[in-house]
Amino acid sequence: MKTSLKNLLALTTVAVFVASCSQKKSTENIIVGKWQMNYGNKEIYQFQKDGTVTDEVPEGAKMAGKYTLADDDHVKCDFDGLVVTFRFSISGNELNLIDSDGKTNKYNRAN
Repeated sequence: MKTSLKNLLALTTVAVFVASCSQKKSTENIIVGKWQMNYGNKEIYQFQKDGTVTDEVPEGAKMAGKYTLADDDHVKCDFDGLVVTFRFSISGNELNLIDSDGKTNKYNRAN
């Protein structure tokens, strides 16, 4: 009886761990791609699978750096020491980046 309970507990722990890892992987993959602001200066963010990110304003500046997902809805971008953390949400082909002041910028998935 004790062995069965231990086995059940071990299987439950493994299942929870696998589920959390697959959810994190799914979140990591969903942000990967090229995103263009659909108004204003048409800023472009591009998140790569290798953890690199670029932020480009057409006809203007371009910054390159690395990104990490702080959790399921926060992305941290480090542009050579300039660190910016955004809350983000994705719905279909729209990415919302919300800065620390609560300002939301909307981006569409670009090809």
